[in-house]
Amino acid sequence: MQSLSRRRRRAGHVAPLGLGVCILAILAWLVVSGESLPPTGSPSAYGTDDGPAPRAGAARPWQGSLGVATYSTVNLYDGNLLTIIDIMALSGRGPALSFALYHNS
Repeated sequence: MQSLSRRRRRAGHVAPLGLGVCILAILAWLVVSGESLPPTGSPSAYGTDDGPAPRAGAARPWQGSLGVATYSTVNLYDGNLLTIIDIMALSGRGPALSFALYHNS
């Protein structure tokens, strides 16, 4: 009679240790091979890197914003569209709790 571990191997099960070693080997290969994002300031598939991306969220007071819909505003400085849709708000003892959907492009 065969042991349980041999029957599992025949059935196509991968041992947990073997799977962990495979994942570790793939991660090590990615780190060593240098397959990563291009360094800052170098040309990439999306053009040249001109510095950090604009901050997400509402426009700063000196940048100005324009309301384009009930829930959306456009930051006039960088062109980002910020949409905030309020879902619900709970108040009572302690601080108020509100839920909203945010999208900043």
